[in-house]
Amino acid sequence: MDDQIATHHNGRSSQRDAVGFNWWRRILAGYFRGRFRGWLLLMILTLACYLRVYNLGIEPLWYDEGASWRFSQMSHGELWFGKGRAETNPPLYYSMQRIWRVFGESEFALRSPAMLMGLLGVGLIYGLGRELGGRQLGLASALLLATCSVHVEYSQEARAYTGLTAAVIGGLWALAWLLQRPRISNRFVNRRSAPAWISYTVSIIFALYMHNTGCLLPMLATVGVIIWWLCTPHRRFAFIGNWAIFNTAALIAWMFWLPTLLHQTHDMPGVWWMPLVSDAQLLRDLRYIFGQGWISTYQPWIDLTFLGFALLGAAALMRRRPVRLLVVGGFALGVPVALMLLSLIVMPIFATRVLLIAAPAWMLLIAAGVLALRRPWLIAAVLVVLALVQVRAVTVYYAYKNKGDWKSAAMYVRQHAQPSDLILFGDDDFDVCFDYYFRAEPGDPSQPDRLAIRSLLGYKPEAYVVLPGIQPDAVADLFQHYPRIWLINWYPRPGIYNVVAQHGRQIEEKRFRLQSCVYLFVPRDQEPANP
Repeated sequence: MDDQIATHHNGRSSQRDAVGFNWWRRILAGYFRGRFRGWLLLMILTLACYLRVYNLGIEPLWYDEGASWRFSQMSHGELWFGKGRAETNPPLYYSMQRIWRVFGESEFALRSPAMLMGLLGVGLIYGLGRELGGRQLGLASALLLATCSVHVEYSQEARAYTGLTAAVIGGLWALAWLLQRPRISNRFVNRRSAPAWISYTVSIIFALYMHNTGCLLPMLATVGVIIWWLCTPHRRFAFIGNWAIFNTAALIAWMFWLPTLLHQTHDMPGVWWMPLVSDAQLLRDLRYIFGQGWISTYQPWIDLTFLGFALLGAAALMRRRPVRLLVVGGFALGVPVALMLLSLIVMPIFATRVLLIAAPAWMLLIAAGVLALRRPWLIAAVLVVLALVQVRAVTVYYAYKNKGDWKSAAMYVRQHAQPSDLILFGDDDFDVCFDYYFRAEPGDPSQPDRLAIRSLLGYKPEAYVVLPGIQPDAVADLFQHYPRIWLINWYPRPGIYNVVAQHGRQIEEKRFRLQSCVYLFVPRDQEPANP
């Protein structure tokens, strides 16, 4: 009897020990699993940082980056209330760039804000993926966006596109949170839903003041919300009320810039200089965003592979919960369609840089397609292969990127120009990058005079890049006052060149990367001289 009692007691002790052991094992497994995923996210962010910092300050500034530098020289008052309102883009990025000048004005410093906002986008897409499909989807999406060649490209450009993309990801994250919790969001704003509503509104305002195409976020989100609300079995008008309130708040905040945008659209048509996209350009831009445009080998197999995983991901999201596909797939498909419609109806705005905001949603669809394979070893292998393909595209971008070489052009003129010379620019805006490297103070007698040919010929500021008829007499007068004239152009421009060549004789020509063109002219009756 004592033996039976002892055996029974020992059995119960063993069960308690086994339960306790399993309990601690589960705790430790969950702890290390969480720590492992945290380390994975840190490694992905480190990889993203390396790809975006690599050679960040090597390439000279190009035309648009020079414009960012020039606007960053203005005060915040000028940017928001003065001369800055003549720029086609909202002033928020330029204000951020001005604040960032405390770290210097080198190429690296000027591009650093875009790089940091690119990293922010990688972190935000982890949160969006985790909201839609758990930590695995978040990590896979972050890895694919971290190695996305087009996102790396614009993270190395001193422009607002990565900031706009980060704002879009933040807005989609807040939208996904609201749509996946109808019991909370179908009520009037409360303590649980207020952070998501506020985050969505802040993201919209940030996007609208970062770039004009930020208006696509509330437009496409509204279409998606209407579809979701009509398909929801238990519809409540409280959600629509909340939606109207917070979108109205964003619209009111945008009213400061909206009149300027409307004025530029209707009264200054020359500001919007982009031509209507051709079929070939449309396919090229779509390949850069949704495929691997920097890789020409093995095409179209690489593009079809990424497309196949995106379709598989769309099917997986649709099967599990259609609202997830509505958030991600609707934005990935809606952006190019909306841009094309706006280009046909309002003005041409279709370009790779504005398509960038669709890349995160596309990466998330691809990640969902990879996770649909289910087997862990296969998922890991495919993700590594896709990431390596994208890294290969990034290395091709490193090798073949060509932002122009205004630095060499400016240094060449600075070394060979004389104080009595005139530097003539083919357009007002061509002097931006040139001045960044030339750095001659206005009125310095030791440096040549500088003049923009558009100002010389009497063009109004509203003409922007679209040049009307040319008046050669104005150029002829210049050769009576200056013994030598330097003509600076971005790409060879026969019209401008012929006007100057009509009254002067070219004695020198230099091209830097076939883009920055430098010509030296003297009067026709003067003997040739070496620069």
